[in-house]
Amino acid sequence: MTPYPLTGEPAYLEARGFAAALQDLADAWRNIWTPRIPPDIVEWCEGGAIVLPASVGSGGRGGRLSFAQRPYWRTVLRWVTSPETQEIIVVVGSQCGKSLLGAAIDAYWGYWYQSPILNLHPSDDHAEDYTRDRLRPIFLASPFAEGLRAADLRLGGVTFASGSTLNIFGVGSPNALKGRPAGLVDFDEYDESLRYAKQAGSPFERARTRTRSYGRNGKIVAKSTPTVDDSGIWELHSDRDCQQWEWHARCPHCGGLQLIELANIKWPRSESGETSESPKTIMSRNLAWYECSANKCKWNDSDKIKAVANGIPVCITPEIPDLRRSIHIPAWYSPDVSLSSVAAQFLISLGDPEAAKQFRNEWMALPRTEIVKSGSTDQAHLLKKCVAYYSQPAPDWWRSDDPPAAPDWVHAVTWGYDVQGSEVWGAAIGWGARGERQILWSGSFARSAGTADSDIEDAAFAFRRPWIVQGSPRKPVRGMMDSGYRTHSVYRICAKTPGLYPSKGRVDMRDPMAISAVDRLDANKRTIQGRVELIMIHTTYWQDQLAAALEADPGRQFGAMHLPANPPAELLRHLVAERKRQIKSRDGTLRYQWVAHDSNNHLRDCLVYATAAAGHAKCLDLQARKTAPAPAVAPVAVDAVAPPAAPPAPAPPRLSPLARMAAARSANAQRITSQRI
Repeated sequence: MTPYPLTGEPAYLEARGFAAALQDLADAWRNIWTPRIPPDIVEWCEGGAIVLPASVGSGGRGGRLSFAQRPYWRTVLRWVTSPETQEIIVVVGSQCGKSLLGAAIDAYWGYWYQSPILNLHPSDDHAEDYTRDRLRPIFLASPFAEGLRAADLRLGGVTFASGSTLNIFGVGSPNALKGRPAGLVDFDEYDESLRYAKQAGSPFERARTRTRSYGRNGKIVAKSTPTVDDSGIWELHSDRDCQQWEWHARCPHCGGLQLIELANIKWPRSESGETSESPKTIMSRNLAWYECSANKCKWNDSDKIKAVANGIPVCITPEIPDLRRSIHIPAWYSPDVSLSSVAAQFLISLGDPEAAKQFRNEWMALPRTEIVKSGSTDQAHLLKKCVAYYSQPAPDWWRSDDPPAAPDWVHAVTWGYDVQGSEVWGAAIGWGARGERQILWSGSFARSAGTADSDIEDAAFAFRRPWIVQGSPRKPVRGMMDSGYRTHSVYRICAKTPGLYPSKGRVDMRDPMAISAVDRLDANKRTIQGRVELIMIHTTYWQDQLAAALEADPGRQFGAMHLPANPPAELLRHLVAERKRQIKSRDGTLRYQWVAHDSNNHLRDCLVYATAAAGHAKCLDLQARKTAPAPAVAPVAVDAVAPPAAPPAPAPPRLSPLARMAAARSANAQRITSQRI
């Protein structure tokens, strides 16, 4: 028989193993009264608490979770722990890692807070796939989940040691948002969820009801690629009470901060120099590069990743309270998306409405507003877009010495003209800092008796007249005049009017815009010395741009068109004179094309030309940036330009005038594209 010490002595407790038990009991009692202070969310997520298995990690690479190449998600993570922010909107393109962002948010909240979590997906099938393929592998591999029954993680959820519960449902499930208070509601693919929850009402409003019990401590996170602009994630992002953010990358060569924009992604031309390289060639040879908007530095894919990693978040609406915050991240910010893949997909989308819709949605993270249905905007909708603070000047305002004043938010003015046999129609558009636009004037110029081209001369004179823009007189930045009628009269007058270009529309182009030099003729139809630049525009492309602006709801949101308080009756009639229809080509292929059902469509054509002129003048997507240096007009660069030129060659020998004219006629055309599709 083993002699034990007397009961109560330390030796007895040690022998019986009670000492360790008492110490654990004392530690547990002490921890009850010691508050758990959550650490910084980024440091916790990237400090080893979350481990990604190879099946979940980007590019098949497992290990510690790290947002070093996606630093914009660190900003979103810190919003989750900000006491001032209750609603977080993430508008994001494909392959940017939004599912991993959601997993990190849910894991931190469940581990450090005691309130329940609702992780909502479009359907129960989506929820099961997310649980099986993403969440369960992360739980099994991560230290924070030790002791949890992660293998049993199903739609019913799991209970954390903190007391928090994670419940994963489809938004259309009867148990999703019904009678379940939650401290955190996390939507994945919010726009897709709307399709499954039509009968139950807005999921976002129902989520507000679920988090109401937790007051200012409740959080709603909605992540999605946008689909349409009048509902879903884009409506939440563009709300006037939403504080909008962007991620500005830092150039690894010059250090300039900038928004990475599609317009600055470049690729070479084909050997003939007349068209772009094929998408297949661009992808296989990795030919695309990015041109820094600060100092024209050339980035490859590695430079782009470094630029994003060293970037900073920038609030573009600091005047709005931070109760609701949103961030917009296109697909090319992802380290898994190459510049060549973006360029190739952009070229594939040209001329194909469905491919263009997909490119805007999945790559640009923009709503599908540019692809317009076969219907036409009606006049009742157009009348809602009339603003009370601006009235169109008189029909002959251009004869007065006093320049008219544009609205105070207008930054630039462009013109478009449609030349007919006996008159010229014209329209001017004022452009704002977010792409919003105002029809400043629309009307016609009549030909005087006994004169051949007085109407074209008057139209050019109106183009040269200044407007009061930002408090000072400024001339229009660009204009386009249709040269289908009275072609050489248009050439002659445009040649002596700087900024006014002759133009023609085509439906069979691959690029939105192309420029070539054409001969000028005198009154006797003889070729004279000197050539003029002719701009060819893809009419379907620019008609889509105009139609999207007209169909947008009234307001100062991105790209919306405003009409004056006193629109002419012919303006409303002309704007609804065309519809988009599916046309069968001679080769049997189907394509979408705008077709006039009313011959009185001249002012609509004028607005199409004015919109294309804004693209040519690089002011279609004006952005008011909040960083330094911040130009008032964000540059929209030339797509598909050649790589940086080699050192200049020796000067050619001096040619005779006839030789110079022959060389000019053989010069290659230059191609320019706009930023938006």
